[in-house]
Amino acid sequence: MLASAELAWRGATGQAGLVVRKLSSDGRVRTSVDELRTVLDGLRGANILTVDIDHARRRIEELPWVKSATIQRRLPDTLHVSLVERQPLALAEADSGRLVLIDEDGQVVNMTDLRPFANLPTVAGEGAQRHAGDLLALIRSEPALYERVSGARRVGDRRWNVWIDGRVEVRLPEEGAAEAWHKLARIQAGDGLLDKAVVALDMRALGGIVVRPDPRIAGDDKEGA
Repeated sequence: MLASAELAWRGATGQAGLVVRKLSSDGRVRTSVDELRTVLDGLRGANILTVDIDHARRRIEELPWVKSATIQRRLPDTLHVSLVERQPLALAEADSGRLVLIDEDGQVVNMTDLRPFANLPTVAGEGAQRHAGDLLALIRSEPALYERVSGARRVGDRRWNVWIDGRVEVRLPEEGAAEAWHKLARIQAGDGLLDKAVVALDMRALGGIVVRPDPRIAGDDKEGA
């Protein structure tokens, strides 16, 4: 009797138009329509009141760019998907030595073609993925410097060495990295230190910067303060 009642109820809701006929979404930037259709098209024609939206949500959250998703029933016939997508942050050197794309949480975004993200900084070293978000927030605080950052290496999972133009290594301190970065920005704005014949700047020295000149131009490889 219960089975018969359920069949009758399903039939009545179908006749009332309470079946999935339309799919809509918001928050979609990098997730393609085809990717969503792969997950959701199989729900068309299903009873909108009984369709398993939790299962559909979990499948959508398996898509590469989707950080989280919610699905709403909009009666009589529409399922609406709201997406929160991952934001590409940097390219990271994985254990195998290959590069992977990471998001703002340091999580790997499963992309095979990294060419569209070649302009992002590259991070490497122990703990680099975990701390990349903090580093990017720091270097972005000085836009003129950020535009020239080509990569960074985390040293001993304690501090960062940042590369400018792929040429000048800026060694940031473990403590006071933000102050050192702002100091470098002021010095660069004043006398263009990064544009001179230098290959490394050690910002860890108290009260100053240790400058290593380019030995090909300076004639030696001694460090100066």
